[in-house]
Amino acid sequence: MRAMHDPGEDWPEPPCAKGCGCRRCGAGDLDRIVGRELSVALRHAQDRFAEAGAGAEGAGPIVRYGRRMPLPDFLASGDGRYKDPGLQWNYRFYLKGDNRPLYVGKAGRVQGGLRGRILRHLREGTRRPGIRTAKDAVDAAIRHRRAPKLPGEGDSRLLDDIIASLGTGAFDFQAGDVVVRRGGPGAPAFAPAPRGAALMTERLAIYGGNARINRPDRVEDEGSAEAALDAAVLEEIGR
Repeated sequence: MRAMHDPGEDWPEPPCAKGCGCRRCGAGDLDRIVGRELSVALRHAQDRFAEAGAGAEGAGPIVRYGRRMPLPDFLASGDGRYKDPGLQWNYRFYLKGDNRPLYVGKAGRVQGGLRGRILRHLREGTRRPGIRTAKDAVDAAIRHRRAPKLPGEGDSRLLDDIIASLGTGAFDFQAGDVVVRRGGPGAPAFAPAPRGAALMTERLAIYGGNARINRPDRVEDEGSAEAALDAAVLEEIGR
């Protein structure tokens, strides 16, 4: 994996190398400015993980996924951890019978805990006449991933609409708490991860390309896990 950019290094010229103020040049200027800020943000995040007890090898946060269950079973669960906004979570939605996740998401303080985030998915969708079956949902996800991603565009809206169209009984759900390893004698093996870890681990999962709906954000070096982490940190600390 490549080394992180030094915020002080020289970045490439704008796309058309003219600096003429056109839309492409303006985008290039913005990319260079944001890239420098992202590199600083990532270093700060790595320091926070170290303070929280990450392993000496810099393993960072990990996700401990629980069992896959029908979505209605999760919604009926009385597990108090799911309501705790102080915990960090990644989660997966699956269509029944599909071993590939339909969507990977995150939840934490900003989202009001895991249960609060999932209830938002259920509330905010709109039924789409063209989505009546699981195959329709997969086809919609394929079209979504192939379409250009616009600035600020999220992926969760399509998931929300698919849930509204098919109903909760069409889905399985899997939750994973995001933790860091603890060291030292007598210390717990794991501890809750600091703020921002859920977003970072979610972005790494998205870059793995496994979920049907999720698309990587456009970053300075698309396909780079480090660049994805940069974007994740900046998004989280900016809230």
